[in-house]
Amino acid sequence: MKVIGHFDTTYHVTGLIDGPQGPREGFFRFYNDLWDEKELGPKPVKDPLELIQRNADGSPLAIKLDGFSPWPIYHGCLNNPNWRKVLKAFVKRGIERGVDGFVINYFYTNGCMCQYCIRGFKDFLRQRHSPAELRQQFGIDNLDTYKFAEINGWYKPNQMTPLRLESQRFSDISRKKAFDEIFEEYGRSLKPDLILAQWLHSYQPMPSNDERFMLPPDLWAKGEDYLWYCVGKNEATLQMRYMRGAGGDRPFSICHYENVKIRASLAELAANGGAPMARYANFNDPASRRESASSGS
Repeated sequence: MKVIGHFDTTYHVTGLIDGPQGPREGFFRFYNDLWDEKELGPKPVKDPLELIQRNADGSPLAIKLDGFSPWPIYHGCLNNPNWRKVLKAFVKRGIERGVDGFVINYFYTNGCMCQYCIRGFKDFLRQRHSPAELRQQFGIDNLDTYKFAEINGWYKPNQMTPLRLESQRFSDISRKKAFDEIFEEYGRSLKPDLILAQWLHSYQPMPSNDERFMLPPDLWAKGEDYLWYCVGKNEATLQMRYMRGAGGDRPFSICHYENVKIRASLAELAANGGAPMARYANFNDPASRRESASSGS
């Protein structure tokens, strides 16, 4: 048996940042009060607010999802070198505790506008386009002084301008670079046979949310031992076939929010070469039991 650790890269930065004692709840309380330097090494920065994603005005970027967290949800920035140090400390401690690998998820950038993302995107544009191309394709006369309104982090159907597409490409490649540095390079330097997989979302031929939508083929799933995608409640046949082909016939699994046609869902996944996951199998649901019985007859 192999033990695979579940690793969140950004999403677990929940908590309260306002109050008489500053950022004290959730992740912020852990970082301020519970970080054990004997286990994790010295803190990369003193203030945990230096680690999180930012809005264009410099304020902390937060979302609120009822049912997920009683607090606002902040995200560590994968382009922030200090946040990468935090994640490396977690990787090291997980390996020391005996995990054989990690399944890694929540590569969410959310259009972060921190100093590292702005500088990184400008460098990305500078390497890919001449000044004339920047002016013609994106309306950027002077890249050094240009103020971005956003750095697109997710595909937006029917809203993709040339600059949004280019920033989407930057975001996807940045996520991959973070994975490579933290897990493939650092993690496997500590444990060469470390099993790695990314847990990504809504993989479709035309996605609305896929963390590696615009990766070039030579980077797509590079360094991963198997694939894992959450496909929601979508009909998943084409997604599974594309995943198997794009992944070079590597093992894969999907998180399919199907709790009625359980037997059909698992059989279809197995038929396409994947490993079924029965996380949402509700055998106590009368409709599910009737559907499963009819499917097996």
